[in-house]
Amino acid sequence: LAAGLSRDPSLLAAAQQMESSDQFARGDCGSSYTAARRAEMKRYLHPMNYGAGELGFVSEQVAMPVADAVNHYQRLRQSLSPLFSWRAHVTALAQQSGFVQTQGGWQRELGSAGATRSHHRRTHWLDNMIVSTLVQGLAADILRWCLRELNRSLPALGAQLVFQDHDEIYVAGKKAHVAQVQAGGEYVVEQRVRH
Repeated sequence: LAAGLSRDPSLLAAAQQMESSDQFARGDCGSSYTAARRAEMKRYLHPMNYGAGELGFVSEQVAMPVADAVNHYQRLRQSLSPLFSWRAHVTALAQQSGFVQTQGGWQRELGSAGATRSHHRRTHWLDNMIVSTLVQGLAADILRWCLRELNRSLPALGAQLVFQDHDEIYVAGKKAHVAQVQAGGEYVVEQRVRH
């Protein structure tokens, strides 16, 4: 999502080559990557995607010595320099305007957010909040679009939306139509969103 928001050709190309952050993690960890390390890798990659600075990144790396975490952060910052350039640009714009606006038009006022923190921590906290709002806001916009599409298409398959929890969508339908409903849902979520 951050690559798409940045519109940077190199980040977009890298994101299109990866199906998920797991592939990035496997590339970083080589053959030592296992499913058991998925949570660890999320702590490694997600702070970068959601706007954390060095302090936020290092604090998430509980299984890593601080010096190693700092080195990893610097290496990622270098290899993902277009992401950091985009982050700096959007945080400067938001701080200048006093709010951050998602692609779908939702606005979040910065106001006195984080005012009780020291200046240094407030700056990092605001940067994180701005980038996180943009990335998670886009994800929410996409999910709302998917829900509207599914709400329109599922009745033709004898099913209906029941519930949505974060990134999970629950559907009710007849047992005989499970495969069709699943295929229809996957088509909306995986194919229509890409176009």
